Amino acid sequence: MILSKQTNDIKEHILDQLEDNIGLDEFGGDLHHELLNTQLYIEGSQDSIKWLGGDSWEAIEKVREYE
Repeated sequence: MILSKQTNDIKEHILDQLEDNIGLDEFGGDLHHELLNTQLYIEGSQDSIKWLGGDSWEAIEKVREYE
């Protein structure tokens, strides 16, 4: 997987939130929503493209496959 840097960034983000007790008062099924959907990790398309770097096209393809 080429997106390993981004995957590790997201894992660190989730662990940081858990260490800050974010989402720990949620039901197990709602924890994912609280950690990944209630706050923006990256704001704006330019910041997203910069974060993805050369992996932008792979990310777009993964989204297209998902949809």
